[in-house]
Amino acid sequence: NFDLIYNLFDKYKLCKEDRKELLNIVKPILYHDEFQKRFTDDFLHHNKVTLGEHIIEVAIETFIISKRQKTNIDLELALNIAMMHDLYSISWHKKDAAVDNFCNKHAFRHPVESVINSANWFPKIFEKSDSYKLVDGICHHMFPVPVVSFKDSKENNLELRNFDLVRNLSEKTKRQLEISTNKNLYSTMLLRPSKYKEGIIVSNADKLVTANNLKGSNFNILKEMVIGEKVKGNAKTLKKAKEKR
Repeated sequence: NFDLIYNLFDKYKLCKEDRKELLNIVKPILYHDEFQKRFTDDFLHHNKVTLGEHIIEVAIETFIISKRQKTNIDLELALNIAMMHDLYSISWHKKDAAVDNFCNKHAFRHPVESVINSANWFPKIFEKSDSYKLVDGICHHMFPVPVVSFKDSKENNLELRNFDLVRNLSEKTKRQLEISTNKNLYSTMLLRPSKYKEGIIVSNADKLVTANNLKGSNFNILKEMVIGEKVKGNAKTLKKAKEKR
């Protein structure tokens, strides 16, 4: 995995000092067993790019954008959001990721799963950071795609694939999830960007990386990402796109 990471560092032309600074911040997340799983074929993300590779690339892009900002940016917060933004439980390529309710499809649901997993796996980061900014940045990284509204920690109405981990969340984190994803008592989804500049930077970085990874792909690829299911005939289209590269 480190060969892959250093190849990405070369791709983005990061100097030695920047590489060291970035790695020092992200290593508590990067070295975690659950994160390492995201580098395997069990977690393919866009085309043949693994989820781990995608997240690292978003973190690098976040680092670069943050360094260019004239206003003060909490770099550690921004990189934590980047490293946690897609830590959902099951690859959307798998049949197990399919759900019944359209509003619970992958694109709308996975930010909430990512918060739940991250809070369980990295409690120390949630304790020491401005945790609401962290939660809000993860929840709204898909803007302008809405996020499902988390309301009930007793019933799995959102068809979360890690609902069993909700019980481990602190009341504070549950409340932060509710505040970040609800407009009112009746909302089922919320469409807004993150309230904080660090979250907005990660959202922009994610779009830049995703657009680059999806070059040559068609509309069906985007449709697959939203519905979390394979679209018929897409494999052939994907093969042709790769041959053109």
